[in-house]
Amino acid sequence: MEGYKELGADYVTQRVEKKRKLYLKRELEKLGYAVQLTQPAPQAG
Repeated sequence: MEGYKELGADYVTQRVEKKRKLYLKRELEKLGYAVQLTQPAPQAG
């Protein structure tokens, strides 16, 4: 049996963001849009 595993400070935030992106993508598809999500390129700074 494994012990407790710390998931990290951002675990819940990342999970909510992933779920929200999927939800919004599906909503746009219901409206007839073809949706492709891509990560933005990092900005130089």
